[in-house]
Amino acid sequence: MSKLLNRRSLLYLFATLTLLIIFDASQQKFYVDTFQLSKDAIPFSEFFLNHLTRWLIWLLFAIPVLILSHKMFQSEYPDLKQLSHFKWIGLSLSSTLFAILPITILSIFGEKNASISFLPERFIFFIYQKGITFLLAYLAVILFVKMAAQSKMIEAQWVELENLKHGKGERKILVKHGDYTKPLPFKDICWIQADDYCVRIHTTDKSYYLRKSMKFLEKQLKPHGFVRVHRGALLNLDFIDSLHFESSKVKLSNEKVVKISKSGEQALKQVLDKVSL
Repeated sequence: MSKLLNRRSLLYLFATLTLLIIFDASQQKFYVDTFQLSKDAIPFSEFFLNHLTRWLIWLLFAIPVLILSHKMFQSEYPDLKQLSHFKWIGLSLSSTLFAILPITILSIFGEKNASISFLPERFIFFIYQKGITFLLAYLAVILFVKMAAQSKMIEAQWVELENLKHGKGERKILVKHGDYTKPLPFKDICWIQADDYCVRIHTTDKSYYLRKSMKFLEKQLKPHGFVRVHRGALLNLDFIDSLHFESSKVKLSNEKVVKISKSGEQALKQVLDKVSL
């Protein structure tokens, strides 16, 4: 999830929300002043704070939309059809209605003469005022996740093709190193750590991020002396320094200590029995 919401994405999000809030506040003030809908002059700051509150509530409900969309696409080769257009609209529509409800309640409690009986009428009013905008904004969130999933899938397939191309001789895996792509030999990999959308490939002195799943890497690296000792850890047997099964830990040659699960302990023992005298 953290790879989705990087600094640039957050900057774009808050810049877009700020522009939307300014636009909504300016538009409402224009209508109120032009058609004299209020006896007293209402400052722009009041309109701005009202719309800021409403968009913050939208942002609160955007979090589960982002999480649910992320889960739909977090598989190694995501099926981009599994989140159909009907599901897109359903998720966005339900989030819009849930977001408008607290906005309606806040508006009622913010008025002196308002009562809870105004709730249905006011709810319909905010659906007309904010419904389409909120709906499109939630759809944009899902589209953002889909684009990230497509990028992940394309990059994963490209890396796999390149690895097959370099399959002769010493086996290597292509990793990102700044703006460059680095062929990293299997023998230099100390261990691999799961990290949300990506994995972190650790050598003795550096770490590299790769958009691959642990399941895929386990399948590819198992014939080359790698063992899955934990849901989030894949070890190179050549870098194991010592084992401590009582505390479920493995110490690597670079002094790193990695926890192992019960199933990982059994898998490690089976492999060590085969390679040991």
